Amino acid sequence: MLEENSPNETPEMLFEMGKRFYLPSQGVADPLLALYYFTKAAEAGYVPAQGGLGSCYLEGRLTAADYEKARHWLTTAARQHDGQAAYSLALMYVRGLGVEKDWGLAYKLLNMECARHLADVRILKEQLK
Repeated sequence: MLEENSPNETPEMLFEMGKRFYLPSQGVADPLLALYYFTKAAEAGYVPAQGGLGSCYLEGRLTAADYEKARHWLTTAARQHDGQAAYSLALMYVRGLGVEKDWGLAYKLLNMECARHLADVRILKEQLK
């Protein structure tokens, strides 16, 4: 079992630890440890970890796909102006991945100020018209 995190560990530090275990070039690849640290950082409110964790659950990276957890973390990050999370959440609604298809909500997510600059957003918006 992993020890509790030191009170000096910031959410950013936890996220960086997760990346060390996620990216073999930055450390030893260990999906369980990567997921552990990403989750701790996300629970501590670190938006990049929230969006990244949502994407991991959506795409089945580090663990089996879990659309409910993906929706939770992507929604949490999108509410904090994470454009990539808003885009990924919109894809869930377009494709009906763990949610009912809702192109209107998807379009609303794609129109968020934080997401408008992404090239993929422009492409998906054109497809929804």
